[in-house]
Amino acid sequence: PAQKQFIVPNSLVPNSMTTFATVYPSPMANLTEAVAALLQEPNGCFEQTSSTAYPLAMAQLYLKTHTGVDPKLAAKGQELLAKGYQKLVAFECKDKGYEWFGGDTPGHEALTAYGIMEFTDMAAAGLPVVDDKMIERTRTWMVSLMDGKGGFQRNAKSLDSFGGAPALTTD
Repeated sequence: PAQKQFIVPNSLVPNSMTTFATVYPSPMANLTEAVAALLQEPNGCFEQTSSTAYPLAMAQLYLKTHTGVDPKLAAKGQELLAKGYQKLVAFECKDKGYEWFGGDTPGHEALTAYGIMEFTDMAAAGLPVVDDKMIERTRTWMVSLMDGKGGFQRNAKSLDSFGGAPALTTD
């Protein structure tokens, strides 16, 4: 049996410390618990929703490619990923592309490029509702913005210009 000794300082206020230990039977069990911790409800603007939805896509890809995964965990991940996808596609702009809040605002080039990667990875993770036509439409829009110098034309009316850095700095 393994043993571990802990030294608690005398200055500690009685009953002010709580500890717990988790023992994993294998590295896979440890990783599965870490993946389970990624399963969170997506919410907020495009960027905030992505901060939970994209890790969900990566978690689902892991769950999809490993054996011995709890089916309830995989189902919960799939459900949350679908919710994240539905929230994200609602931010598509009227004139194409994606923006923090969608609507009539011009699409933001960097956010849209991130969205294309995210939607593609969601499809790879097995999310069946990912709209291939939306991805193609969005890619076509991004290609139309290429400036011929390795960058993209930027819309000055975009909601965020990442601190207003001049194009020379960000190209």
